[in-house]
Amino acid sequence: MTWVNRLRSGLLDFPVLRRRASRLHTPTQYGYVNGLYVIVDCWNNRILVNSSTNSNVGEWRVLAGFHHPHRIVYSGASYFVADTDNHRIVCLSPELSHANALDTSVRFNRPHDLLIHNQTLLVTDSQQGGARVLSLALEPGYPLIRETHIAAAYCRSFKLIGSTLYVCDSGGGRVFLLDARTLETLASYGSREPGATIGSLDRKQQKQHPTRMVPNEIIRFRERFFLTNYFYRGTRNRLISFSSLDEWERGHYVDHSHLVKGVPYFMDIPDDRLFLGEIDDCSRCVQIAEEAGELRLMHIIE
Repeated sequence: MTWVNRLRSGLLDFPVLRRRASRLHTPTQYGYVNGLYVIVDCWNNRILVNSSTNSNVGEWRVLAGFHHPHRIVYSGASYFVADTDNHRIVCLSPELSHANALDTSVRFNRPHDLLIHNQTLLVTDSQQGGARVLSLALEPGYPLIRETHIAAAYCRSFKLIGSTLYVCDSGGGRVFLLDARTLETLASYGSREPGATIGSLDRKQQKQHPTRMVPNEIIRFRERFFLTNYFYRGTRNRLISFSSLDEWERGHYVDHSHLVKGVPYFMDIPDDRLFLGEIDDCSRCVQIAEEAGELRLMHIIE
């Protein structure tokens, strides 16, 4: 392949940039990956990395060359990035010094979320008509081991809790439980409304479905499930917790929405704190921890 074709294919190595970063714009992930704090600054098309949670984003290192990335994970040998609107997964060297598109025969549409589990790379990828969860072997060629399709769904995220994958369907307002090894669907919870709108609700739709949740990501924190909710800008975006999915389905939950300003997105749990990126109405990253029996904001990066 010629140098020009490699450039057009987006396969050229890119350096770690050291220029100052501007303000955050749609940080989808704020977490701790392989000894580094990371912020996936989606609409700024970059990933920020640092050895501390410095509030000054201008002092974070910058990885560029993406188009609306959503998640970064580490396998023990390489970093992987869901480079969503470049329709690919990017593989980065352990030193974060160069990157290439994942060398696989699998073709992606909008890969949103990634997980490393039992020497496999798990991927959520949404496309016209539904979503799919893929399992790729962590070996040369990254062959497809298995996949499952979820009809009429748009799945932005999944979380491994025990041996079960909790897959959030923002399109249908559901949470699917999948066996992490076989990807077999075990159960589903959430919306039972016939003809439910596929996609996040705008203001008019929210008035028609005032109690509906649009699950964005789920996580287990302090013996409870926490769920982020994705409505559009200016609507009620929630952070809630509940003891079980049965309780959530019955509408029994604790609302922690006073802790967020924007649309709460992906969540991680380093240092026994809930790390959360917020987008749309407010672009920022927050840390939430329990203090004196209450959840409180402990640190903010804007």
